Amino acid sequence: MNKLFIILTLLLFLISGYNFVEGQSESGAMKDEALREMQGGRFGEAIDLLNKYIAANPQLPDGYDLRGLCYEKRQQYELSVYDFRSAKKLAPRDKEINENLNRVTYAWYTMLYNEIEGYKREIAINPKDPDNYLAVGKDYKNLGEWAVAEKWYDKYLTMAHGSPDEIIRYSEILAKTNHISKGWPVLKEYTEEYPNDQRLWSKFGYFSMWLGKYGTAIKAFENSLAIKPYFKEAMDGLDLAMGKGYIYTINDTSHKYFNFGMRRVLHRFVYPVDRYYGILKRHPKDNKVRIKLIYALVKTDRFEEAGQQLQLLRNAGYDSLKTAGLTASVDSSAQLFYRKKIKEDSLKLASDSLNKRIILELGRYYSKLQDYDSAIDLFSYYLKQCPEDKDVEYQLAEVYAKNREFFKAYYIMKNLLKKEPANLKYQLLAAQLDSWIGQNLDEADRYFKNVLAKEPDNLSALVGMSSVYMQRNDFASAEADMEKIKKINPYFAELKALRNALVLNKFRYKQERNYEVLKEAEALYARQKCKQALPKYEEFLKNSEGNTLIEKEYADVNVCAGRYRKAIDIYTNLLNQGYDYNIDYARATAYMVAGDSVEALDSFRRLAKENPEDFNVNLYLGD
Repeated sequence: MNKLFIILTLLLFLISGYNFVEGQSESGAMKDEALREMQGGRFGEAIDLLNKYIAANPQLPDGYDLRGLCYEKRQQYELSVYDFRSAKKLAPRDKEINENLNRVTYAWYTMLYNEIEGYKREIAINPKDPDNYLAVGKDYKNLGEWAVAEKWYDKYLTMAHGSPDEIIRYSEILAKTNHISKGWPVLKEYTEEYPNDQRLWSKFGYFSMWLGKYGTAIKAFENSLAIKPYFKEAMDGLDLAMGKGYIYTINDTSHKYFNFGMRRVLHRFVYPVDRYYGILKRHPKDNKVRIKLIYALVKTDRFEEAGQQLQLLRNAGYDSLKTAGLTASVDSSAQLFYRKKIKEDSLKLASDSLNKRIILELGRYYSKLQDYDSAIDLFSYYLKQCPEDKDVEYQLAEVYAKNREFFKAYYIMKNLLKKEPANLKYQLLAAQLDSWIGQNLDEADRYFKNVLAKEPDNLSALVGMSSVYMQRNDFASAEADMEKIKKINPYFAELKALRNALVLNKFRYKQERNYEVLKEAEALYARQKCKQALPKYEEFLKNSEGNTLIEKEYADVNVCAGRYRKAIDIYTNLLNQGYDYNIDYARATAYMVAGDSVEALDSFRRLAKENPEDFNVNLYLGD
């Protein structure tokens, strides 16, 4: 029996091994050639081959391990350490990889500490050279001594104007030390100075988001993507800032068994994910359990739910640095999983190119990686062969929407609604597109209400309806829908972003209304209806922060209306804030028309001395 089992096992291994070797032959040959180059001491050539091998096999640790050895031989210790770290992530218990990493890390750190001592000696000789402070900061950053690195970067930035590259590094250090408030104004300044650097906009977006400034973050990420449309860091940030996520609901599937009227107690295994969800249902603020849940979800490839739990941590104000690290870990695991699935589905599709199930699944995985172009190409190819397939057509519209190609998505949805005008799923996406585009709000209103009539707890429809209300400046109705969302799910990821949007829209509406008042005031002033213009100016100034130009204009209108003393007080107050020749001249003329010849004379003498060529000043002085 044992012999038969061993023979069968070997046969299965040989069959599967044959298929694997056949699929890996080309990349295996590259690896073999790289090994020969390494044995001959040609490490640069070996690195070129290993780059291709790693691109073909990113999930295998051996490529990173071999390339790390090549970099070590070339004494490029930093690159070597990064490769061995990548290998260790894929094979954490591999003894040889761990030994390689420890050896090279020690060599690299020794070199860095020696460099630091050298730069410090240079600083002692010439303390005014900022480059030496920067070099020390970089070395401490590489050592992972973030707080020390921050101090050296601070010193460098007091001595020199850092390049965008250095500010990017500085922002990474501040993220590690959790000094987000400190980094925010620096990044804001640099985005204004270098408005075409998508990296600065992206970093500014993250710092804004971590501080809860979601409106600013969204704008920053959109600016980054306008410069580089597929910049993944910014795309991820935009999704996070907009609160995109998935809602997970727990269904109680336990059963009650009775034995002659008595409950029978059954002991059953509870999966970790279900156990953690149960705990959080009772204790939603237990962040330690939430982190355990995230790890458990990743182990079971439930990355969307892990992303939702990460968003809840952010909403709760959990440690931003730890959350950022956890997010990076989840993203890395998700990407490896999706790439693996894409590879598997692509092989299946090669022999069955019109398999709808595989098409939809593969497109979904492309979307998860935000490779929207591949998903669009895949669905478009299928629809050329099967143009009447509404399921794939709908998925194509969804991908266009995720890729922010809203008008293409909207065109598809209009066609689908012609075929099925009562389809609520179609109505919901069409309404969302109307809302995002900012047009046809009546149609969006009708479709959202159709969905909510059948599904009153549909969160996507409530979010969309709230957005429509905000665009119509109906803030009370928008808030009412937000309260409904809170009752349905108080931890809904988009709720905080909606509330921030409400604050911004209220402020925007208030500003718009205020400037309408100013336009009315200026129109009255232009027609010399000064007494009627005054209350309009006063209303505008009451609802706006200090505006020197408008305050001066208000003073001019007071002169026009014969309220000279009021005008003079306003001019004087403005001059106390900072001298301005034009305001001083206006006050002098006000003194004159008010009959205060002494003050007028003093003012015009001073103005004539300051600007003796001013004809009007000399004319009034003569008068």
